[in-house]
Amino acid sequence: VDYDWGTENTFKAFAHANQNYWTPSATFDSAAAGVLAAAQDLSLPASDVTAAFAQVGVSTDGGVVEPPSSACDAVSLSNGTSSNIESASTGQWHCFTIDVPANGSDLTITTAGSNGDADLYVKLGSAPSLSNYDCRSISSNSNEVCSFATPSEGTWHIGVYAYSGISNVSVTASYTEQEAPPPSGGVTTQSINNGKTWTAIVTGSGLHDGVWNNNPSDSCGNDSECSKSGIDKKTGSVSFTLSDGQTFVILKP
Repeated sequence: VDYDWGTENTFKAFAHANQNYWTPSATFDSAAAGVLAAAQDLSLPASDVTAAFAQVGVSTDGGVVEPPSSACDAVSLSNGTSSNIESASTGQWHCFTIDVPANGSDLTITTAGSNGDADLYVKLGSAPSLSNYDCRSISSNSNEVCSFATPSEGTWHIGVYAYSGISNVSVTASYTEQEAPPPSGGVTTQSINNGKTWTAIVTGSGLHDGVWNNNPSDSCGNDSECSKSGIDKKTGSVSFTLSDGQTFVILKP
């Protein structure tokens, strides 16, 4: 029977099974189950694997097969910055995160490279896997993109999976930070550039006991003016929340 996989896909399936599923104690049946799982991971026809092994009396139902882990040390990305993956072998993950604020929109995550085949997986709140993700991009090269017009606030996890060996692949994450709505009740905000740092200032009335960035230990003891200085230039915005719950977002200058 000709399953029309070709040499490359067959090699990838067995290499993926070897790297992620096979163990020294594997039996014929559990090894076949590993190839079946690898085919499913790589979006290859799983039924072909079952049929092929059945012809030689081997079942793909044997053994417990765990999915390949995407757990790895994540590199934190700043808005609009890139990180480079120097190399990764087939089946290897590289992990990244980016924190998106409440007023962030148009989150875009891309990979770019001319060597090998990198696939992109993205998930909010926890690391993605080959079967659990909010977005995936799996073309036949290393140029992938995932976009979210209205991303939820929080930590977005990015997994770059080497479908085949890759080198010199850049990973970029960016979002647009929307201006906060005009303050109400006579409260005004401003930001001042101090060179390597910046200062956020809130003026008005009723500011006493307001807190910066929802941190109770970083509160204001003045009723008419509150300021936060020494803010790192990598920080795009800070928030100030009044005791009545009103929140004002101050963008860096």
